[in-house]
Amino acid sequence: MAEPAHPRSRHRRSRHGSVLRGRIYLTLFWFLLHGYHLLGYLSTPEYAKRGYAKLEAPMAIIMTSLFVGVFCRQSWARYLLLFLLLYRLGCTLVFVPTQTEQMLQNPLVAIDVLFYPVLAGCIIWGIMCIPSIRRLVSRTYA
Repeated sequence: MAEPAHPRSRHRRSRHGSVLRGRIYLTLFWFLLHGYHLLGYLSTPEYAKRGYAKLEAPMAIIMTSLFVGVFCRQSWARYLLLFLLLYRLGCTLVFVPTQTEQMLQNPLVAIDVLFYPVLAGCIIWGIMCIPSIRRLVSRTYA
C-alpha cells in the first residue's frame, strides 16, 4: 500500500468549510446586532422614535458595511468593527445610570439597556476569538 506523499495530507482541513463557518458566524452576529437595534427602536417611546432613528440609522449602515467587509475577507474591516463595538459598549455603560427612570417605566427599555453589554461582549469575543472568523480575514489562509 502506497504511503501519502506528506504525512499530514490525510489530516488536512478544508479551508472552504472554515471560511463558510466564519461567514455563517458573521451572518448570525449581524442578525443579532440588528435585532437588538430593532428592539431598541420598538421600545423607544413614540415621541423619541424619530431621534432614535436619526442616531441608529447611520450606525446600522456603517456596521453593515463593516460586516460586509469582513465577509469579503478585508482584515481592516474587522479591526474597525471591533473598535466601533467597543465604543458603543463604552457609551452604553456610561449612559445606563441616566436611563434608570425610563427603565422603571418601560420594561423593554430595561431589557434593551441591560442586554446590549452582553450581546456586544459576545460579538466582540466571537470576532476576536473564533478561529473560523480569524481565518476568514487572515492572509495566511487565502
